[in-house]
Amino acid sequence: MHYAANCRYGEKNPRTRRFKGFLGYSNVKNGTIDKQTISDLHKRSYKDLKRKMKYFFLAHQVLADPTAIEFNKLNCDILIYKDFFGKRIHIGLKTTRNKAVPITFLVEDLTDLTFTQEPQSITVHKVLKRNKLKISKALLDKLKGRS
Repeated sequence: MHYAANCRYGEKNPRTRRFKGFLGYSNVKNGTIDKQTISDLHKRSYKDLKRKMKYFFLAHQVLADPTAIEFNKLNCDILIYKDFFGKRIHIGLKTTRNKAVPITFLVEDLTDLTFTQEPQSITVHKVLKRNKLKISKALLDKLKGRS
């Protein structure tokens, strides 16, 4: 959501603050920020956001049975993805200790793949507990270069 504000004002501009983090979430929840607000800021970013909203309901299915690759183009440690309805749904994860935190959500057309062209596949080891994705020690060691 903050991408539209970044495009309009610039990433470091203080006016983007109300679109980011918990404040951004609160503003959406209380109705201060809505679809029209985002559309008015930057049309192209709104189209991308609309596409993400359309496919976000599939995120749990990506987490349940993903293909995973080590990745760095998006500043994430692991990129997991799955194909649905002619689209590839990606979730980028940043790892800390034995946890993985989602930092990005992308939707790509299968006919125009950008982010999974040079994959180095890795095995996904996961345990879902209290809605958190746990990463095995073996996977974390592999990501850190310790085989």
